[in-house]
Amino acid sequence: MWQDKWWHLDEPEPTVVLLDDAHAAWSFQVCRLLAVEFPRWTIWQSDAGCWWATRRPELTKSEDEAGLSRTLDGDSPEKLAAALHEQAEKP
Repeated sequence: MWQDKWWHLDEPEPTVVLLDDAHAAWSFQVCRLLAVEFPRWTIWQSDAGCWWATRRPELTKSEDEAGLSRTLDGDSPEKLAAALHEQAEKP
């Protein structure tokens, strides 16, 4: 049976830290969809409900100087996706 856990999608297979059944399944699917669209990012939802993305691999010096972020967060998957799209538009 599922216990309190959260989902963390990472290459090549997801690392699973479970929540309740319904929320875990939904969170996992959202992480999967975002990871397909943003393959350079590890995406997860914290136990506080915030959505996070961490870039991999590390930023290069030029990416850092261009203002790209290593880690992003959003209050919802939509807000995180917007932040990820914003990062993708930067040089």
